[in-house]
Amino acid sequence: MEQVVIPFQVSKCMVVVASFVGQEEGDIYIWIRQFEDEYEPERLHEAVRGSDRWQNEISPKVPSMMDRSSQVVQRIELHQGL
Repeated sequence: MEQVVIPFQVSKCMVVVASFVGQEEGDIYIWIRQFEDEYEPERLHEAVRGSDRWQNEISPKVPSMMDRSSQVVQRIELHQGL
């Protein structure tokens, strides 16, 4: 993630705010990306997934590195309260 996926996605204009690994659980990985509006994720994901490098080099390696059945995607917002 740190050497390939994140730098590649940043090169496609994704904003990666942070990434974390579980201190005690070796299979926990969390990353936070920031988008300008609700439409930007789709546009940027298309730029990533539509690229030759993603399709031919990066994407084929993903299944061996993660368990998609346990993947959780959450949309969160910055709290603007007091």
